[in-house]
Amino acid sequence: MRNSSNRLIIGLLLITGLVVLSLFLFQSAWLKIIMYMLKSSESAALPISSTPITGFSIPTARPPAPAGVELAVGDLGITVTRVTRPADFAVRNAHQYKVLDQDEEYLMVEIKVRCISSTETCV
Repeated sequence: MRNSSNRLIIGLLLITGLVVLSLFLFQSAWLKIIMYMLKSSESAALPISSTPITGFSIPTARPPAPAGVELAVGDLGITVTRVTRPADFAVRNAHQYKVLDQDEEYLMVEIKVRCISSTETCV
């Protein structure tokens, strides 16, 4: 009885070893196939064209306007009337002061906003 138990355990160990070895070999072969497919498809990438595309532009931000000049943003006209630099005292008095890094400072910007739409009322 003891001899059959040892044979069963040895048989199970051998089967387990064969399964682990076959999984390792299968994984290695699978990875090599994937690497081959990736390397062979590099030349089949998206085509590159040097033909310029007309009627297409990438939106960019407008340059900033100087103080006193009105900019139209949608239905609103926005004018910067005054800039206070640095404005640490105003922020400190508002009880929302946070110590900034050495190269940072607070600015206080006063603006005037008006409705420039002729068809709608701005709220």
